Amino acid sequence: MKRLAATSILLVLALLFTLAGCGGQSQPQQPQLKQADFDQSFSGFTEDVGAVANEVGQDLALLALAKMPNGAPGPASSNALTLMQLSQPNLASSADVSSLIRRITPLSGGTLPYGRLVYNETSHRWERDSSYSGDDLVLVWSFEDVSNESHGAQLTTDWNYQGHETVDATAKDGSTVELPTDTYVSLEVDGSEVGHVHGQFAWYSGTSCGTIAEPTSVSINGRFGASDHVDFSDISLQVSDSRVVFSGSISASAGGDSGSFSWSLTANGSAVRGDDCFMEKFNTNDGNLNLQSSVTKSGQTESSEFNTNFTVNYDSTNTPSSLDLSNGYFKLNGQTAFTFSGTLDDSNHNGIPGENVTVTFADGSTTLEELIMSSHN
Repeated sequence: MKRLAATSILLVLALLFTLAGCGGQSQPQQPQLKQADFDQSFSGFTEDVGAVANEVGQDLALLALAKMPNGAPGPASSNALTLMQLSQPNLASSADVSSLIRRITPLSGGTLPYGRLVYNETSHRWERDSSYSGDDLVLVWSFEDVSNESHGAQLTTDWNYQGHETVDATAKDGSTVELPTDTYVSLEVDGSEVGHVHGQFAWYSGTSCGTIAEPTSVSINGRFGASDHVDFSDISLQVSDSRVVFSGSISASAGGDSGSFSWSLTANGSAVRGDDCFMEKFNTNDGNLNLQSSVTKSGQTESSEFNTNFTVNYDSTNTPSSLDLSNGYFKLNGQTAFTFSGTLDDSNHNGIPGENVTVTFADGSTTLEELIMSSHN
């Protein structure tokens, strides 16, 4: 039962902390795997995923990003890396839809930073190159690879890519901020481009408030890698007052091995906006979450899919109290490993949700609560 912990925790976190909307997923077959068989197969799958991720992580481009020094003047470093951070969805950390939208706010921290900044290894400070007269943000630093060889890195952010000008908008605190609409981030190592991200943005505009620093559309595509590669494809956030859709895919290749992860998160509901037009919260009515991944290791390909629809139940104070789950399943290599349905709550008040969610394998059923408890024994 230890190996099932990852799946049961994923189910709880994804459902407790991600409020999403209806999808058009097909009904799964009846469970085809016994619980013990699933434990063994899923363990091998996760080990292969980890192996591919470790291989890709040794690439010069990703090492350069990982070893970029902190402390660039103002919000420079966080702004330059925001596009890449958005390409790494942590669904479990998104407490609700409005928090997902607020992940874009690092892009709106006042005037966008410009200039060329070089990291001084002696003083451990970013120093401005006064001879630079361009309108990009250029960050330059050095780092060592796994063989302790030194390399030079340069991250360039073109805020007004291909002539698309930035816009002025009103921030939550009432100040005026500069926002990008079309941005291109490129990474060079030792003078050669080894990565780029292209981001396009649209911002909320109301008749009474004008343009505010809240996104209505984000689109991201890109690739990083000197020898191995990580690709970001069609990462998209679309926001309206009645629906939020967050989707995309990430793939990685290292030698002959590869892996991919895609997600689709949709929320149907209603936004609550304040007098300043900013979204104060998003009341989700119903939802769907679908996660798919695959890995090819040593010539063999494995895949998985997680899916659930759910409806959000509210208490008398309009606070989400439980989720009714339907069409819940987990597939492994095309076979339905288990299905699940029921009401996700903690009605027995023992601090462990899931006593009313039934999880069914080919050889029997249990509750999500029992799976979580047994995984800690």
